[in-house]
Amino acid sequence: MSAIALDIASVLLPTSIDAEVVLDMNNGINTNWHVRQFPLELKKEGTRFVASEAIVDDSVELWGRSFLDPLVEQSFGPYSLLSDSNHRPIALPDELHGDWLVYLRRETRVLTRPQYVRTVPSGSAPVGILAQAMAAPFGAAQDQALAEFLKLAGSDEPESAAALAELLKLVESLKGLPPVTFNVLTKLPAFPDVLARLAYCAQPDQRDAVMGLAFGLPFAWFTIAKCHWKAAEQAFGQASMELFKDLGADAPRFSLQRIEMARKAISERQPLLAPVLGECDAVPLGDAAQAFMRHAVQQIQTTHGTRYRARLATALPAYFQRFNQQYYDTLDAPCAAALAVRGEWNPTPSDIQHFKLIERTFPTWFSEAFAVSLQGYS
Repeated sequence: MSAIALDIASVLLPTSIDAEVVLDMNNGINTNWHVRQFPLELKKEGTRFVASEAIVDDSVELWGRSFLDPLVEQSFGPYSLLSDSNHRPIALPDELHGDWLVYLRRETRVLTRPQYVRTVPSGSAPVGILAQAMAAPFGAAQDQALAEFLKLAGSDEPESAAALAELLKLVESLKGLPPVTFNVLTKLPAFPDVLARLAYCAQPDQRDAVMGLAFGLPFAWFTIAKCHWKAAEQAFGQASMELFKDLGADAPRFSLQRIEMARKAISERQPLLAPVLGECDAVPLGDAAQAFMRHAVQQIQTTHGTRYRARLATALPAYFQRFNQQYYDTLDAPCAAALAVRGEWNPTPSDIQHFKLIERTFPTWFSEAFAVSLQGYS
């Protein structure tokens, strides 16, 4: 069941904060199960809030984030029958101003969809560059402001480091909130240069949250083009030299060590990136394919086999043509992902979802074929 749960989550999380998966049993009864991201609802009653079901857990609290300072999460107190025997609707503090997101949380699990709340307008200025972009009016104006913020984060402008730091802090602070909660994070797949910089610049206690973004957003770390990784490493190296500039002649050595530590930390969390960020021994593709087909042919979902061949036929391995065409999509997936890293095409969100499925289902095959394909096998 854990594998099924992972498959459902991989479809549900990147899609929308309101996405729903409907499950049915193949028994003719047509009984459906509806799977959503949040187990409860936070319902508004006037100016107050009440949960859709009774909660008996003293670790559940009502939390919120101000649009003026979205990196900071604020607790409004416990919400449980253990603290309020009648489960009275809970009110937000009277002194709140501006726009907020509020939700129930149990430790690292968010139990309800964040609700938008508009209170008395605030005269305070947004805290930070990101908050300034988020303060733009909803719609096209905010989309443009957030896009400009992400362009800044991926640039070499003086304020880019501050923009990246705010983005890292936002990701670190999610703690159970799906990334699609924030419009700025939903735009990240269109900014692979920023994603690569986030991976390099993350502090040790931030990197797990950063690398976890790929589970909640429609992108894969292993399809980011190598040019973006090189640019991110170069920017990280320049920042490291600035950090160690007082060490004089030793600065390059310490900067290189810092780069190598970042590469290692990224690869440990996403092993498929090891051959992207550095050199890696690769199993010959023919040997890997033969071993895979011997052991897994009964597990492969058969298809028409044209998913990638229709677009990348001349770039994909001719070796696979000795197998039945119905297996092509599974065989081609890691090779097509490697072609994306090499900058030869741009996979769609549907392609990336398929890559993730094949990688999760056949990890050894995917890693071996991906690594050798990066070397230019075609």
